Amino acid sequence: MSLLAMNFARMAIATTAIAILTPSPWTPPAALAHQTQINGSIGGTHHIEPNDTPRAGEPSQAWFALTQVGGLPIGLDDCDCELTVVAQRGWGSVVAQPSLRAIAVEGLVDVPAADVVFPQVGAYVLQLSGSPRGSAEFEPFRLEFPVTVAAGTVAAGTWLLEAVAAETARPRQG
Repeated sequence: MSLLAMNFARMAIATTAIAILTPSPWTPPAALAHQTQINGSIGGTHHIEPNDTPRAGEPSQAWFALTQVGGLPIGLDDCDCELTVVAQRGWGSVVAQPSLRAIAVEGLVDVPAADVVFPQVGAYVLQLSGSPRGSAEFEPFRLEFPVTVAAGTVAAGTWLLEAVAAETARPRQG
């Protein structure tokens, strides 16, 4: 990647982060396409396909553009990153720990991404933690991105219907 392209990518990420973090009286926070979180000197911008609206039971691609202070990007090759999907219902139970892979998106390369299937409608948190790999130098971090999952293939309450079906299939004692 040329120096000009790298500087442009840094400016694009910084501009996006500033635009996302700057409140606007015309745009409520819910209307933002990407979420940005900061932990120490690391910032991360998160997006979920399709259209930042994951649906229960359907695969969604989540990706995370990571940068250090000054706009230096952190690629997956330089980061020992782990993703954990936590359901806010059920006292923060871990739903999945999908494997991360590198993708190219929005002019960036080596962006950490994962395919996630949220089991039910509701509130979740994507926890992305990372530390330097190889000769990379940055502070270890942990970023948390709240996600609201809409109805899809598996509607809210399906777990209850499955539990009732299992209970009625059980032989009765008496």
